[in-house]
Amino acid sequence: MKKFLIAVDARPLSSPVSGVSRTISKIIENIKDDFEFHLFSHLPYHKDFENLVKQDNVIWNHSNNFLTKKGGLWYLIDLPKILRKLKPDIFWGTQQTIPPTIPKSIKTVLTIHDFVSILYPKSMRKIALLQQRFLMNSSIEKADILVCNSKQTKNDLKNFYPVIKKAMVIPWGFDLPKNHQLQNIVPVKNYILAVSTIEPRKNYTTLLEAYYKYYLSETKEPYNLIIVGRRGWESKKFYQRLEELQQKTGSIILLDGIQDEQLYSLYQNCAFFCMPSLYEGFGIPVLEALCFQKKVIVSDIPCFREIADGYGTFLPPQDIEQWATTITKFVELHRKKQLPLSKFPYEKWSWKNVANRYKDVFNSLISS
Repeated sequence: MKKFLIAVDARPLSSPVSGVSRTISKIIENIKDDFEFHLFSHLPYHKDFENLVKQDNVIWNHSNNFLTKKGGLWYLIDLPKILRKLKPDIFWGTQQTIPPTIPKSIKTVLTIHDFVSILYPKSMRKIALLQQRFLMNSSIEKADILVCNSKQTKNDLKNFYPVIKKAMVIPWGFDLPKNHQLQNIVPVKNYILAVSTIEPRKNYTTLLEAYYKYYLSETKEPYNLIIVGRRGWESKKFYQRLEELQQKTGSIILLDGIQDEQLYSLYQNCAFFCMPSLYEGFGIPVLEALCFQKKVIVSDIPCFREIADGYGTFLPPQDIEQWATTITKFVELHRKKQLPLSKFPYEKWSWKNVANRYKDVFNSLISS
């Protein structure tokens, strides 16, 4: 039986696990029939994705020339040449872009994650911002099918590109680990959890200042605040304040470079979860926390409503007083063992369901 070839922009798989790389890997892991995935990057794959690359219907390709040091140039120059020789049935643009010179005979699926480059350009690294601005317009026009990760992203797409009609929504997913009872990996019993890269759009200033207000009002042993995420492109002033509050409280812990099982342990054993983002395309950490049946305090932004409506507590993202009051309330309830589980319907959000919908997208393009 013939297997259709899907070429994939796999550059995110050359780095440790992130939201985008996890999405790519989980979708491919759950599609075993009919398709052969050719994954392309300018660099070797990261060890986090070794099992994916060993999958029978996956072929990894990375270049070995002077362009490999410049991922953007490799993507614009080398990849189109490779695709002309391979002649795949479909090219999947996983990072909101399609090489401008890709042959017209190759059908294209473009995944849209967010519009940070338009709405919050100062929160992006310059090279990433330049790539998005240079390629995104032409990519959206060129794509045969656009897949948005939320209704909010689709609405933004229509606002910024009103003539576009070929868009659909496939939210991201999450699978609970088979072992739900995970041992706590940190030397503290009670803690509040936050997960995401530390950068301006994530709005950690609100969370830190709200936590500090809670800390000052606490009459018993304070709950810790654990932040999981690498240091991104925040300001020097922010990091000075972060270090100041760490010293004053002794209860703010930063973790980076942890494995999935360790992260799942943190979700499993936290008191509750917080995410005060100013803007997200989706918000995987919110979904992950809810799947572990944790109560969540999140910004009142559309994509969080799509995930957590009926299960989360929504606050204005920059109202430090409300965040502090709510954190204090949740701590008191948790201490009294009166903070119930969220009873979130996690089964509906499985990666298998997400992969099946992508499979339908691929099949619809091939049959057309």
